[in-house]
Amino acid sequence: MINYIWINKSPDSQFRHVECTVSFKHIDCAHDVARDYPDARIKIWLDYKFLDKRSVNCLNEHHKRFAPPNVELCDLNTIPQYGRDPDLFGPNANKNIWARVDVARLIVLKHVLKKEPEPYAIYADFDVQDPKLAKAKALMDKNGLALATTGAHINLAHMLVNFLPGILENGYFAFKKDPKGRKFLHTLLSRTFTCATRDSSGYTPFVTLASQWAVKHDTTPKQMAVKRVLFSMGYHIPHQQKYFDWKWN
Repeated sequence: MINYIWINKSPDSQFRHVECTVSFKHIDCAHDVARDYPDARIKIWLDYKFLDKRSVNCLNEHHKRFAPPNVELCDLNTIPQYGRDPDLFGPNANKNIWARVDVARLIVLKHVLKKEPEPYAIYADFDVQDPKLAKAKALMDKNGLALATTGAHINLAHMLVNFLPGILENGYFAFKKDPKGRKFLHTLLSRTFTCATRDSSGYTPFVTLASQWAVKHDTTPKQMAVKRVLFSMGYHIPHQQKYFDWKWN
């Protein structure tokens, strides 16, 4: 199962200039992966507390017209651990969006590993074009988890980063239903939550734990990673003119 997350920075009641505040160019990326992997279940998790009826109706229309049959829209608020933390995830929390998303993705993975029948759970950022499931599963069978590194692309604003492929990032990771994978996940969730309460993202606890884990298990973080899955810093998903023309986004 592959999981994606979209959380608005602010509620529709505070900010709106389009018909739907969920970015369809991002959702379409998950649809592309679903078509490439028709046997995989794809869940797109959204926080419906931030969406009004206009956004929800437009989102449902987009899903009806364009989503492959293996894609499902899910409400983050149905997950108890997410729904009971208004200080971080409430519409008035005013927390760093990346801090919120970094915690939410781990809560989702913990939830689906417990509730869903699949033996694996993957989180991917929307710009992951190929989750390389075969390689990820091989790493999960070996280590209980799979991390990911960046490839390279040209972007003048981030030139130094983009010519250094192979950087470990937290925009993709996968866990197996076994004690090793779950221990890493639960530890990372705890540390990431602590950072989020300070309005910091989860990147530092992620790379720190990956390094500690690798030393403990006589390996390296990159040996636990699917190579070149993620784009480097500064990449932007291409604009979709049709959604602008339709006044959807």
